[in-house]
Formats: sequence, C-alpha cells, structure tokens
Amino acid sequence: ITVILNGISNNRLNLANSFKRQNLTYDFLYLSGFAKHKNHSLLINSLPLGSKTCLIGQDIGTLDDVKKLILKREGEIHVDVFSEVSNDIKLFSLIASSRYCVFTSSYEGFGIPILEYAALDKYILASRISAFIEMDDLIDEFFDLSDKSTLRSILDKLFAKDYYNCLLYTSPSPRD
Repeated sequence: ITVILNGISNNRLNLANSFKRQNLTYDFLYLSGFAKHKNHSLLINSLPLGSKTCLIGQDIGTLDDVKKLILKREGEIHVDVFSEVSNDIKLFSLIASSRYCVFTSSYEGFGIPILEYAALDKYILASRISAFIEMDDLIDEFFDLSDKSTLRSILDKLFAKDYYNCLLYTSPSPRD
C-alpha cells in the first residue's frame, strides 16, 4: 500500500516488519502532533497509575501544556516525550516497544499513525470519529470522546491485562 510520504509504502512496511520482535518498554504510545484537537490532555489524565507512555509528535501549539500536565502527574505515571523522531528506524522501534497504541484525536483527515500501528500488529485504541470508523478493521477498540470514564476504564483494563506476559515481545492484538 502506498499512501503518501510518511504513509505506509512497501519499503516502510518491510522496515516495520523488521521491528516486530523487540522487548517492550512502554504500555501505551500515541503518535500525533501536539495540537489541541489531538487531546493529549485527555490521554494523560486517563493513564493508569504506574503506566509508562511514549508520546511522539511535533509541537503544533500544546506541547508546553502537555509537559505541565505530565509534571502534575509525576510519581503516578511515567511519560517520555519525543518532539522529533529523525527517521523511520527510530519511529518503528518506538512503536514496536509499546504494548498498546492510542489515538485520542477529535478529528482527522485520515490518521496515518493507525496504519503505522497496524503495520506492527499493535492493539489499537482510538476515538470513535468518522475517519477512524472507516478503518474499523484495523482498530481493536473504540471509545467515545464524550465519555472520559470509558477511556480510563479501557486503559486500566489494558494496563492490567497480561502485564507480566508482556515484559518481553508479545503481540496482544487479537488480529494475530
């Protein structure tokens, strides 16, 4: 499948496949620019105690606010922020090192990270918006942005699920 630059071409898919068997570092990963409609604050406020999360994206106006919110939860959660990932090797390595991939945006034109998550056979949790509903065969679970408690409940369930079995490579996606 060739979508656009930074989409999933055959070369990028082959590269992604080379990272599937890797030790896990993160419970959750969210790949998206730091803009208000991406709802990073919703995710950070919903993360389970003790979870480790990776956020990847360029600052589009909210990175400072996101960092302040992370500091407010210091000692409760661990969040690594990468505002620049210089190449696909680093990008796919970070995605592969996560148990679950999340997308909390309130609107998208398409959602390229969903393809990148799926290329690595990740369990995908996404907001129920039209762009993502169209890709429901790639998304494992949806949540409604209007129901913040549901996101927290799903994240808690995923965090607790098979935690000790996921310390080394596993693929928690039911698509396997």
